[in-house]
Amino acid sequence: MEAHQAVQNANVNLLDSYQDNSKILQPKSKSGIRNLNEAKWISIELISENPDQPRKTVPEKSLIELTESIRQRGVLQPIRVRPNGDRYIIIAGERRYKASKKAGLQEIPAIICSQNEQEAFMDSIIENLHRKDLNAMEKVEALEQLKESMELPSWEEVGRQVGLTKRHILNLIGLRALPEAIQDEIRHGVLTEKHGRALRSFLSKPEIMNKLYERIKNEKLSGGEAIEMARSIKKNKNSAKELETIRKTATKLMNILAVVDFSVYRSGEMIELKNIVYSLAEKTDQVIRSQTPLPY
Repeated sequence: MEAHQAVQNANVNLLDSYQDNSKILQPKSKSGIRNLNEAKWISIELISENPDQPRKTVPEKSLIELTESIRQRGVLQPIRVRPNGDRYIIIAGERRYKASKKAGLQEIPAIICSQNEQEAFMDSIIENLHRKDLNAMEKVEALEQLKESMELPSWEEVGRQVGLTKRHILNLIGLRALPEAIQDEIRHGVLTEKHGRALRSFLSKPEIMNKLYERIKNEKLSGGEAIEMARSIKKNKNSAKELETIRKTATKLMNILAVVDFSVYRSGEMIELKNIVYSLAEKTDQVIRSQTPLPY
């Protein structure tokens, strides 16, 4: 009880000081959002989580840390809710709400916003996307839901609505093409968006994707390291194809010149033919004298 009273006292002091800190705490001006001075205490029992909340999971460690912070210092920023009958549904601040419940609070400071479901959903998505509170698959699911619910014609338009570039949006949506098991690992924070992008490079070559996946797990590669490895694999494969093409062309040429063996080497940007073994010199002279046209 004493701990609860201490938290309440801390929050009363915070509410009293909101006006002085309005530059930090005041959200962007939007229709329907009341002034921070109107933040009020609402019983936690009257608040419901948003079933359409983009973020589906909250890391336990993060929640424990926030709970302890609230026990010590109170809720530093009000949550945002919208009326729903005689109750309220969270628009933003679900993690603060969960931590406040764990901390034993009976009431929580909240700003009441008069928004419809679509407006509240849009605000929730934007806040989470730009605060990086969502994992990559939750972002994908939220963007898909937003596109469908608002009947937006393209991903480019979705990007405009939430303030993300078309490239960023397509990188996220592209994760849907990954195997479900990899999507689940991204969803649960085992892999990141960058890991997913690296693996997606080899959708048409599952054996290479599996090898890269094993290296990511075994070598504990970061997302950036995984992308660099994917680029390196592609570069090496392209180099191998290029050398094979050169080898085939050189073989045709060397056959004309009566060469029986040679090796192809890459040295930086140069391609070299080495270890050339000719057949009988007189046959070579004969070929050269005949001025046989070269195969190009």
